Amino acid sequence: MDEEHVKVTETTTKSATPNATQRTEQVTTASGGTPSGLVLAERIVYFLVGALGILLLIRFVLSLLGANLGNMFAEFIFGLSNPFVAPFLNLFNFETALGASRFELETLIAVIVYSLLGWLVVTLLRLPRRSAEV
Repeated sequence: MDEEHVKVTETTTKSATPNATQRTEQVTTASGGTPSGLVLAERIVYFLVGALGILLLIRFVLSLLGANLGNMFAEFIFGLSNPFVAPFLNLFNFETALGASRFELETLIAVIVYSLLGWLVVTLLRLPRRSAEV
């Protein structure tokens, strides 16, 4: 919420009747124009981690359904996602058999690890703003 400032003004007036009140609120939103460099960096990190998560989840579903690796789409998805899953391939004692129906636990672990790393990077990007607000 760096680029927006919200001002809320509340006015309460009492009428002649003892239990009746009238309440009005005025909300003003002022936009600061373009986001700062840190906000833009946060958005880029979230976009990249989200795109990677989608790619890995597509790979997971294709593997679970036993996609044919002779298909261009399956070959493309597995080729593109392989460098991101490779660090986790021998994490468990499963034999990798591409092209057979398989529950790829290592792909789900990769999604979790990359999501946590993205969250950590965004948290580090927000540190300068938090110290400025204090």
